[in-house]
Amino acid sequence: MNNIEKIIGEFDNKCKKENNKYFFKYNENAICYDASSKQFFLDKSLFAKIPHIMQDGSLCLYGNKNIQLNENDEEILVRNTLQVYLPWLFNMQAEIKVIEFINEIEYYLKKIYKMKINKFKNVDHIFKKINVSTPIELWETIDIIKMNKIYEIYPNQYPEYKIYIKKNKDNFVINYDSYNKARLRVLGNDFNDINEKTCFIGVGSVNSYIIKQSLTRDIKEIVLIDNDRFKIDNAFRFAFPYKNKSKIECVQEFIKILKRPIKVQGYNIRIDSQSSKQFIKNCTQIYVSVDDFFSWLEVLIYLKINALETAKITFVGIDVFGGFGKFINTNKTNIIEDVKKFLFFNEGSSRRMMIGNGCGKSLAVYDEEALNKLAKNVIKENKIIGEVVKIEF
Repeated sequence: MNNIEKIIGEFDNKCKKENNKYFFKYNENAICYDASSKQFFLDKSLFAKIPHIMQDGSLCLYGNKNIQLNENDEEILVRNTLQVYLPWLFNMQAEIKVIEFINEIEYYLKKIYKMKINKFKNVDHIFKKINVSTPIELWETIDIIKMNKIYEIYPNQYPEYKIYIKKNKDNFVINYDSYNKARLRVLGNDFNDINEKTCFIGVGSVNSYIIKQSLTRDIKEIVLIDNDRFKIDNAFRFAFPYKNKSKIECVQEFIKILKRPIKVQGYNIRIDSQSSKQFIKNCTQIYVSVDDFFSWLEVLIYLKINALETAKITFVGIDVFGGFGKFINTNKTNIIEDVKKFLFFNEGSSRRMMIGNGCGKSLAVYDEEALNKLAKNVIKENKIIGEVVKIEF
């Protein structure tokens, strides 16, 4: 038995193999994994019912056909698809499915209605507002809209994810907010704006979600510090999907999508105690989330020497063995004692503590909901100083 067969067998012990294809089920849904093309296939009837399933039944692994990562590590691809991506898709709330479809509406209108798609330059008035709760309601509504009239259609509980649509004889004219599309998987739009110059030391799985949460709060100025590159693991966290580019470039490209006046400085470096203080000049909020114990200590010393006295510093990580997230807010004066509390906090774990609490190493363990929960709490609980805050997953 090869490793792929073993991984799928753990997912469904009744899986069958024929040539290079594996046949198994998830929630009574028949699935085929073609090892030759590294492609998953589901029932074609799920097209337009569950997001990211194409007309031929193929599973669009990254939610966007324009992003092709061509992952070489097949075991990671299969394991994360089965353990993270498929459960996320099939357990998605109906209105979140509607949001996903609205954000890829051009593709679906072309495939379902075989019509050309144009875009509104401006939407001067709305003929009628319609809210929908399920994908079926979305397509049924589009079916019956009157010709040459403008409609605003939105998920019942999420009016910000609206689409303006008009049906003509041979085409649809549409308009939707690309900023909302970019922040689709961010759950932090109930916070106040951020006025501080904010630095992120490490922009991997944990800090990428804190960055996204910050972007929903109309942040004005960001500093990014990381010398790593984007890997396949990051894609399954729905963070910044740009394989083989530096993580700094990934975040900068993502911010460009938002088309908002955010000043961004990026430094593709590894911070150590000798690094220039210019990297964090005038930063009054600093988020730290790095991978290994040595890196935590290097950043600690660097900030002790160079951070502003008034800067609020937040260390954030994930405890792999304990099954929780944690963070601590501190300042330059108390940083050594506070970070010591943070690094050695392993409450709830009966196993040997994992010093460093590697963020990137835990990607296959935690789902997007957990990372969003951690990021949201980091921003929300920013007044608790000198105390390790534990976030249960």
